[in-house]
Amino acid sequence: NAKVAASTNGFSGSSSAFTVEWWMRPDNLENNCLGLGESESTFLVTTEADGRVNIFIGNRKVRGYSGYIIANEWHHYAIVLEGGYVTLYRDGVYFEKDYISYNASIPSLSQFAIGNDNAKMNGQIDELRIWKKALSNAALIEVCNSPIENPGTYSDLVLYYDFNQSGGDVIDRASNGNNGVRSGFGPDGDAWGLSKGVFSLSYGDEISKEDVTSLYLTNYCAEFAHSNNLVNPNISNRFYELTGWTIENAGRNGNVTTGAHVDAQKDYFMTFTSNWDGFGAVKNHKTYQTATLPAGKYKFIAKYYDKWEGQSGNSYLVAAQGTGLPDTENVASAISYTKMKEYDHATVFSNEIEFTLEAETEVSLGLIVNLDYKSCLTIKEFILEWEELEDSGEEETAVVEIAEETIENGAIYNLQGIKVLKPVKGNIYIRGGKKFYVK
Repeated sequence: NAKVAASTNGFSGSSSAFTVEWWMRPDNLENNCLGLGESESTFLVTTEADGRVNIFIGNRKVRGYSGYIIANEWHHYAIVLEGGYVTLYRDGVYFEKDYISYNASIPSLSQFAIGNDNAKMNGQIDELRIWKKALSNAALIEVCNSPIENPGTYSDLVLYYDFNQSGGDVIDRASNGNNGVRSGFGPDGDAWGLSKGVFSLSYGDEISKEDVTSLYLTNYCAEFAHSNNLVNPNISNRFYELTGWTIENAGRNGNVTTGAHVDAQKDYFMTFTSNWDGFGAVKNHKTYQTATLPAGKYKFIAKYYDKWEGQSGNSYLVAAQGTGLPDTENVASAISYTKMKEYDHATVFSNEIEFTLEAETEVSLGLIVNLDYKSCLTIKEFILEWEELEDSGEEETAVVEIAEETIENGAIYNLQGIKVLKPVKGNIYIRGGKKFYVK
C-alpha cells in the first residue's frame, strides 16, 4: 500500500490538546481505510464503509457517527482533542463531540503516517496540518479556507503539508522539518496528481449547530461525579451515590439501594444494575436533570462504550416539559422519547431523541429505566446539541436611518451572509439576527 511517513520533531511529550485538519476526497469507503496517525496505542484515525471514523488515543477509542466522511467529494475535516473530549468538524461546521477519557492525551509519536498497512489511503488529500493545541471552531474557519502564509511563525503548528510540489518526498512547510517519506508508490509523478477540489467555504447562510451540554447539564460524562456514600455497602469501594441528578423510585433492599449509581469498576460510568451483587429489579426508575432551554431544535444523546454492558431492557430516553419525567406507562406524554436499544458493537452505540422548542421552555432530560433478570446498563455520556430554528421568512423588517457609514454597534451582513462595513441606502441587511432596511 502507498504510504507517507513523517518524522515527529515537535511532537515530543504527551499532549492533551491536539488538532488534525485536512482536505480530502476519498475514492471510495470501505471498512478500515483512510488511515492517519501511528497506532491504536498512540494516535490513529481510520474510516469505515458508512463514513464513521474510529479515533484511537492512548488505547482508548471513540467511534463517531456515520456519514462524517463522504466519498468522491472534497471536504475539509478536523479532529480536535481537548479536555478529554474529541470534537469533529466538517467544512468548519460542528459535526459531533464524544468523550474519550478525563485524562486523555496523545503520547509521544515515533512517526505520523498517511495510510498504513491496515488502513490504506484510497483517495486524495491536501493541506494537512497538525497543531499541538486545540483549535476553536472560529480558528478552524480562519485557516481551513486557504493555505497558511508564513507557517514557520506558528509555534504550535508541528506539521504542514501543502503538497504543492511535483515530485520527491513531501515537504513540511512548518518549522520542524517533518518531511514525509513516500513508499509503495509508482513512478515519482504518480503521487502528485492535480486535485480538482474547490477550496472555498461560505458560512453566511449556515444554520448554527452547537454542543450545548455544558450550558444546561452537569455531571454528564464519565468519570461521573459521586459522593462518598455507597449505595451497596456489601462490596467496598465500588458502587457510589450519583450526584447532580434527580433520582426517583429507587428500590430499597436492606442496606442496598437499587437505582442509578457510579460503578468504580466500570470506569466510573453511570450504571443501573438489577439482580446482581445484591441489587433488586429496577422499575419505573427516573434519573433526570431539569433546565430552561431556549427556542431551537435539539438532539439529546445517551452513549454507550464498547467496554461495558448496554443492556437496556424496557428503558427510555426522554425529554419532558416541566420538572420530572412521566411514569413508564405514560411516556407517550413526553415531548420526545425512544425505547432504548441495547448496545451492539456493530450497529448500536447510542440512543438519541430529537425535539423542537418554539419558545423558551423548562425541560427535563433523562432516563426511565426498567430492568429485570440479571442486567446492567452503563452510560458513558450524555450530549445535548442545539440548532437554531430556520428563518420562516415572516418576521418584520425594521426600518432604521443610519447616519454613519461605518456601523460600530454590531456586525452587519447582506442577505448573502457577507459582512458589510458600509451599508448602502435602500438595501436590506441583517444585524443581530434581524433584518433591517436602510433609508
